[in-house]
Amino acid sequence: MKESKATRRMIHKQSLSLFALALLLPQISFGQIQSNKNTTTLTDVVVSADKQATPRSTTAANVSVVTREEIAEQQAISVPEALRNIPGLNVTAVGAPGDDVDIRMRGSDRDEVLIMIDGVVLNSPIDRRANFLGTIPIDNIERIEIVRGSQSILYGSDAIGGVINIITRKGSPEPNYFVRFEAGNLQRFRESAGLSGGTEKIQYSATFSRLDQGGRFDRDRFGEFAGSANFGIELSPEAKVSVGANYINSSQELFYEFLAGFDPVAGNLIVRVDPDNNRKFNQDVLTAYFKADTAPLPWWNIIFQYSFLGDWGDLSNSAAGDVVPAGFTAGMQNFSGDGTSHTIDIQNIFSLYESDPLSADLTVGFEFNDERFSFTDPPAVFPAPGQQSDRQNYAPYFQGRLHLLNGDLVLSAGTRYDHNTSFGKEWSPRASVVYDLKKTGTTFRFSYGEGFHAPTILDFFTQTLLQATGSPAFQAVLLQEELSQSYEFGVEQQFGKWANAAITIFYIDYDRLFDELQFIPDAHSTGVELSLTVTPHERVSFGGNYTLLDAINDGTQTQLANRPKHQVNAFVTAQPIKRLRLRADLNYVSSRLIPNTISTAAVDIPVVFLDANGNTRTTLNDYVTVDLSGTVDILENVGIFKKWQAFVKVNNLFDKQYQEKFGFPAPGINFLAGSQATF
Repeated sequence: MKESKATRRMIHKQSLSLFALALLLPQISFGQIQSNKNTTTLTDVVVSADKQATPRSTTAANVSVVTREEIAEQQAISVPEALRNIPGLNVTAVGAPGDDVDIRMRGSDRDEVLIMIDGVVLNSPIDRRANFLGTIPIDNIERIEIVRGSQSILYGSDAIGGVINIITRKGSPEPNYFVRFEAGNLQRFRESAGLSGGTEKIQYSATFSRLDQGGRFDRDRFGEFAGSANFGIELSPEAKVSVGANYINSSQELFYEFLAGFDPVAGNLIVRVDPDNNRKFNQDVLTAYFKADTAPLPWWNIIFQYSFLGDWGDLSNSAAGDVVPAGFTAGMQNFSGDGTSHTIDIQNIFSLYESDPLSADLTVGFEFNDERFSFTDPPAVFPAPGQQSDRQNYAPYFQGRLHLLNGDLVLSAGTRYDHNTSFGKEWSPRASVVYDLKKTGTTFRFSYGEGFHAPTILDFFTQTLLQATGSPAFQAVLLQEELSQSYEFGVEQQFGKWANAAITIFYIDYDRLFDELQFIPDAHSTGVELSLTVTPHERVSFGGNYTLLDAINDGTQTQLANRPKHQVNAFVTAQPIKRLRLRADLNYVSSRLIPNTISTAAVDIPVVFLDANGNTRTTLNDYVTVDLSGTVDILENVGIFKKWQAFVKVNNLFDKQYQEKFGFPAPGINFLAGSQATF
């Protein structure tokens, strides 16, 4: 009898899991265990690929790191801006900083990229996205790690495309204090202050900021208050404890609303993006964590982390004063939603064997997550009778690594098993190979992984209720997870200290892809990522990257919407004198299809999107933007000043008119200038 695709997938997952166990068990010999004496520099360490500090050279995942220095050099004003230069990423925003942001990675959907801050998941229980990414203050960020490719083996749901981990700044024995002020067009004013310090055993850091922005239109105001703090203490050489929290309170006037109508002749649903008079959105986001890292034995390390995410939002929209075109109904809404997530993650890291030619380590972990969501949107209330507003997830996982040929060859394999009280169970295996030719500076990487994206609480329990009542709107497919299989192969070449080049080829196969409003049974994305960085002189560097992406609906053989086929990012930095640093960035994004289908229980309905002027299009045009930034050190180690800097940033230098999302023109040329003093 012919096996089904689902059966073959299950057998494949189980085979990979058994292979991972077979790879590791022969190496377990506790009589030969020795302590790990390997050391590495901080700049060569990444933590997001393996949930622990790992040398970049032994990591099979495709990792990019945006450092604090690069953020300052670019004078990036938001996290999305800092991410725009990363290969394989497509960042789209409704408009000015603070507006809704989507991140897609290698053709994945916007809710298939896991975003974290200090290891705390930011994908909200409400819609499984971190759409408030643009509101996260950038002052206290130490680095941003971007891990491309499926990472469900360690992170479970939402990591099909990859993981983005924002790591905040930690203190150091030398105390530092700073104040910063910046202003620009769009009536933008921002003030921030921070402190950090500690001793050899204690560290602390805190930052507070306030942002006010008038925006581009009469009703486009945005304001926020944000705070970030962390504290760590070394109880003993084998035990460390840290705590941290991030809080954002934002308030925004939404200058737009979505109006829906129906064309009975063509059978099309018509959606307009129209101006609005009184639509507002208020949001509070709180993240917190407690982390303990201890080594009870030389060969055994335990990492415990408790994480909390709270997302509280209120949207109000009255029809009063709205001018609505014929055939459409004015939008009215008074939504209030609360989403919380509690996570406990326990990792046991065992050094199984260590010698010069061979070493082995094993990570065995368990993650528990409790997720809750409720909302009021009169007359609707969730949870209603028959609906649950919470669910729990239980996930053991393991990953082992063999270091061969004095560490030049690294084999890793593992799997994760998720059991969820709503969507059921899912296996997520992964295997990889890294071969580092140190003599030539060449590194080869290959990996295979499987990932999944679970339906939201609202998706699942709404469909369960529809099923119980016999409603024709019930869609069984919405009770299932989206699945993916991903392959990637990459080569990285280091040319001494003056250049680095890399190429990565990837392929991702999707089953049951929910692409915003459309359900696609089968899809795939394939592509190439190229990058080059050259530093011919200590005061000059340049480089860039290119991403080629083919994201295809296998049923219709058409491109998936909102995925540009070509992206180019380029930069050049110069330091003409010691105290002056200049940078220019160029970004090119090719044309993208506009979504044209909404899936319902009965049939896919064609959709026509209209902008505020009643214009419709099927594609968004390509565009090129150029940004400039400059920083000058006014004072350094003079009096009370450790450093006093002035800076300027100009975005969209040539005032390019374009849209990242249909119906939402991007800001034209805009600038920002300011000053920061460190004491």
